[in-house]
Amino acid sequence: AEGGGGEERGGGVGSSASLVDMPAVDDLSVNELNPQSLAFEEISVGAATPVGAGTGRDVSGGTRVSELSSAPYLGNDSAIKSLHMTSPIRSVGASSASLGTAGAASIDAGEAAANANVWQLAYYKPLFDVDSHHILTRGIHALLPRPRAQFFEVIASNPDLYGPFWISTTLIFVIGVSGNLAKWLSFTPTDAQPHWTYDFTKLSGASTAVYMYASGAPVAVWAALRYMQANKRLVDVVCMYGYSLASFVPISLLCVLPSPLLRWILISLGCAASAAFLVSNVDMHLQDCFPYADSDSMRRGYALLGAMGVAHAIFGLVLKVCFF
Repeated sequence: AEGGGGEERGGGVGSSASLVDMPAVDDLSVNELNPQSLAFEEISVGAATPVGAGTGRDVSGGTRVSELSSAPYLGNDSAIKSLHMTSPIRSVGASSASLGTAGAASIDAGEAAANANVWQLAYYKPLFDVDSHHILTRGIHALLPRPRAQFFEVIASNPDLYGPFWISTTLIFVIGVSGNLAKWLSFTPTDAQPHWTYDFTKLSGASTAVYMYASGAPVAVWAALRYMQANKRLVDVVCMYGYSLASFVPISLLCVLPSPLLRWILISLGCAASAAFLVSNVDMHLQDCFPYADSDSMRRGYALLGAMGVAHAIFGLVLKVCFF
């Protein structure tokens, strides 16, 4: 009966392992917990007390840690490290070993960032730890505002500055190139200026306008939220404002077309879409903070939202007047 039970358990492990595309473990010995003979020594993690007296095998705490590390629901060794285990971990298969190495590297990076101070680069490393999937998802949220804004929920676990920085930098170069190209397409030779020349001031002016707005406006909104006791992390607000500039990148390219009316329409549409993205997310945050707000809180909240919309409209107006 005991042998049959062993075969049954072996078959169960093999079938579950195949479902998660992991190698089957034939010699895995896991003792059943018998409520009548259960002792604390048998379930203590990393203990040197032998267990499995009913099976006739001497299984140490290290072996039980090895079996735990090969479980399909533990993708890496982060869960085991969180239990402060010191026993050696036996990797099962190449895929399990690679996942454990990745998890250990992630934990080491997180510990290094936690131990660093604001004057060290390691302190800011988690803010740039994103991949193309994160950037694409957050960019889509910014380009296509939703009725119930969820951007703060999307970035709650991992806000980044990588996307905002490169979106702002890309917008600066696109404005510099598109502004000069638009000026070239509409250029008419005169006696005072018979030849067209590239205007490098557009690039420096665009960098000043974009970087000042992408850094100054989030700080102002963050300070206003703190004053209203609706605290939000500064990095969340900076991330939101950085991704809100994504709509201006394709619009700046389309503004090359030599049509002043079309340029006004394009910049107005892009400004409205990004302003709706900003206002809707901050409004949703205020509703979460003040579900039963009084008239004073509502008045201050509406004033903040209105100021955000006006500031964004001024930014769009500056882009149109100064660069297109």
